[in-house]
Amino acid sequence: MATLDPSVQPAITAVDPTVYFKVENGSLLQALDLHLRSPGPTGSLDLLVTAGGTTTEHRLDPVGPGESTHRLYVPDVREPTSLTLRLRGAGRVLHEHMVRWLPQRHWTVYVVQLSHFDPGYTDLPSSVMEEYLHFLDQAVEWCEETETWPEETRFRYVVEQSWIAWHYTQNRPAAAVSRFARACRAGQIEVCALWANMVSDLLGAEEAARLLYPAFELKRRHGIPIRVAQHNDIPGMAWSLATVLADAGVRWLVPGVPDYFSTGYVGAQRADAGGGRSLHRSFDHAVVQPRDCPVAYRWETQDGRDVLVFLHRQGAGGAPDTNLTELPAALARLDTEGYPYDVARYCVMGGRRDNAPPRLAFAETIRAWNQRWAYPHLVMATDSMFCAALEPRLPVTLPVHRGHWPDTDYPVGATSTAEDLGTNRRAKEMLAAGERFAVMASTIGTYPYPEARLGQAYRDVLKFDEHAWGLSTPFGWAEDAHRREKSLYAHHAAASAHDVLVKSANAIADHVALEKEDWHILVFNALGHERTDVVEVPFASPRPAGMPMHLVRPPVGDPRAPYPVCGLAEGRELHNLPAELVDGRLELADASTGEVVAHELCGDPNGWAPTRFPTQRAGFAAHTPEAAWSIRFTARGLPAVGYRSYRVVRRADVPTYGDTLRSEAGTLENEYYRVTVDSRTGIVKSIRDKELGRELVDTQAGFGMGEPFARGVADGGIERARLVVPPTHRRGPVSASLLVRGSLCGSPELLGEIVLHRGVKRIEFHYRLLRDLGQTHAYFVAFPFQVPRPRFSFDTGLNVIRPIADQFPGTTTDYYAQRTWVGVEEGDGAWGVAWSAREAPLVQLGG
Repeated sequence: MATLDPSVQPAITAVDPTVYFKVENGSLLQALDLHLRSPGPTGSLDLLVTAGGTTTEHRLDPVGPGESTHRLYVPDVREPTSLTLRLRGAGRVLHEHMVRWLPQRHWTVYVVQLSHFDPGYTDLPSSVMEEYLHFLDQAVEWCEETETWPEETRFRYVVEQSWIAWHYTQNRPAAAVSRFARACRAGQIEVCALWANMVSDLLGAEEAARLLYPAFELKRRHGIPIRVAQHNDIPGMAWSLATVLADAGVRWLVPGVPDYFSTGYVGAQRADAGGGRSLHRSFDHAVVQPRDCPVAYRWETQDGRDVLVFLHRQGAGGAPDTNLTELPAALARLDTEGYPYDVARYCVMGGRRDNAPPRLAFAETIRAWNQRWAYPHLVMATDSMFCAALEPRLPVTLPVHRGHWPDTDYPVGATSTAEDLGTNRRAKEMLAAGERFAVMASTIGTYPYPEARLGQAYRDVLKFDEHAWGLSTPFGWAEDAHRREKSLYAHHAAASAHDVLVKSANAIADHVALEKEDWHILVFNALGHERTDVVEVPFASPRPAGMPMHLVRPPVGDPRAPYPVCGLAEGRELHNLPAELVDGRLELADASTGEVVAHELCGDPNGWAPTRFPTQRAGFAAHTPEAAWSIRFTARGLPAVGYRSYRVVRRADVPTYGDTLRSEAGTLENEYYRVTVDSRTGIVKSIRDKELGRELVDTQAGFGMGEPFARGVADGGIERARLVVPPTHRRGPVSASLLVRGSLCGSPELLGEIVLHRGVKRIEFHYRLLRDLGQTHAYFVAFPFQVPRPRFSFDTGLNVIRPIADQFPGTTTDYYAQRTWVGVEEGDGAWGVAWSAREAPLVQLGG
């Protein structure tokens, strides 16, 4: 044994506890790291460690000059105590060190392997979904390979969104699906409840409910348990998610909320790298997640129920290191921050990429880890396993938060594909109506209820509203292909919805008894309440997608066999109004009352109208002239989910009706409103509500009512629209309008129309914008209402939200996504204005 030079006096500089525990000779020992400093080399040293009345002796190998660290194991303590360390050498005590010693947690860590699902971003959506087929094939193999391993080390994998699992069951052989379902039932693969990582602000009531349909279809068909939901990579959660999860009995939501705003991500720079700027985070961390520590809370629904939420801090991803090197530091940080539980969730991924593949190596590491360490005890886990372990440890007085969490950026990103976004919103409208009429048509007749087509259309709607909106670089062949695939979801949904709507309405019409053999127009109301509204019937309706076949039987005596022919309705062709009626010599009468109904002919042979498909219709009219025309009238008292029939009678002249509308010299007027327009700019200066006796336009706002403008993305500069030609007035017995043609920065052509209708208290603003993609501008339309002490509310499908009052703590008020309407009422609620945008969801509220 080397002797110690008397001039060498090593000293203990620090003692660090670790999270590691092991069992030795039946005793639980905690690992600590001893730090020494020595001015020169030493021989072997002895260390006496006293804690809680127990002293243990340790032999240290010789140390050289400088700093050194030594791993020791001391008996576990469960109460705070003093730890005394005496360093001995050459028969004497060289240094004594005392520290306050606190019990370390016996951690159980649930290691959850996920992939960060993005149907796009890393490849085209179709290619990503193909890749997931192979991911799940591999995951199933590893589940079976590790079935005989210790329970807590068996391979497990979380399918964050049910789209992945549903796609797998539709595209793999029955034997593969059976193996997959068996792994799910065994708890080795977990399918989460929601369809995808949605831009949930864009969802209506039906779409929010259908987020869970595929998952529960998997449960019904294959016995796959559905216990927990994930919602990843989106800094926002519509309040409707809490409602639909509570309705479905899904107890837990484990969101992965990105926090890139806190790092000031701007362009390619981050604030913590010396660039960019720090922005407001997506919620109030001081209230919800103090010290950024993972937290559990109850998310209360608007009707007082709740779901349990575990909000962790690994964002939307996980650690890719299969050796779990960063885990001890993560646990130590939890301890420092005051995390109150002895169970932790630690997310891992098979690579540093969205749509990361599964890896068996995590399970192999956990098996080796548990053989070495008693604690932290690792469990290769699913989210429901972690939640089941956490829930009994929750306090009775768990924090309760309620409200809508508006998304800070994805709804804005959705407007980059404005036409497709509008198409998807139209698809949702048509699906709601078509589904109702399909139920009626299949009940009263032989129309086959189109369950598969409706289901696919709703899935397409949801695919479009999923958050992956292109690749990481917004240009190039790949980006263009991604956007077109994304666009196709919306257009497929709209085409299918229109097909169901047309065919089911025609099937119902075939059962309507008509007293006379004249042409009739049947007007259906898909809403659950009586309605009076304007109807426009085109002479050439857009055809539905499907052309089903039906059998035609030759007349008696004809030797030909029955043969199939096609038709756009079930069992027949669609009917359009006769082309000769374009001359206007017709009369409409309510078939039930005989009352004559005022109508007008509307034409757009040049394709200038700010509506859907104007140029295509105008081109078709070049050889089918009536295609540019339609009949417009007001249908009064349409019964809830019912119809009225209007008889079309040919007459010798063009009828005239009483004049209740005005459109001249910068003025539009009906029974309810007088609208004054600046003839130089085409901007509304005044709206006088005749019933209320009030001016509705705030003339001090700086913008006119319905004024379009552009704002530069880089500099925030405002550009106003410019008229190309003076406004054009049009007036008929049913409606009066003012048509404007102009231009706007980044938009060489802007078409707008302001419309009033006879007998309907509504002002319509229609716009069509030709966008120059070379310009980086955001486009707005201003609606400055003069409402003293305004109180706002808006519809999100399942909830009516009052800004701030009904919001999750600290969430954005910059803009909101409305589903169907925004309301602003005067402070005492005596009167107000309802505003609705059919295709554009985003609104900014306030002064």
